[in-house]
Amino acid sequence: MDTKQVDHEAVARLTPEAKLQLLSGMIQQAWDLKEMWLRVRDPDASAEEIRQRARSLVGDPTS
Repeated sequence: MDTKQVDHEAVARLTPEAKLQLLSGMIQQAWDLKEMWLRVRDPDASAEEIRQRARSLVGDPTS
């Protein structure tokens, strides 16, 4: 059995709540990584500006 199939089966066994929690964590990680990248590129930007730009680039329905 290949790794991709094992991963698919593991995710299939998760409850809907666990899948949502996993996805939410991945989205948060994407925002965090984008914020770090933006901070390196623009060290003088405010924390709020960095946060808003990261959410805009990664995707945030509330921004």
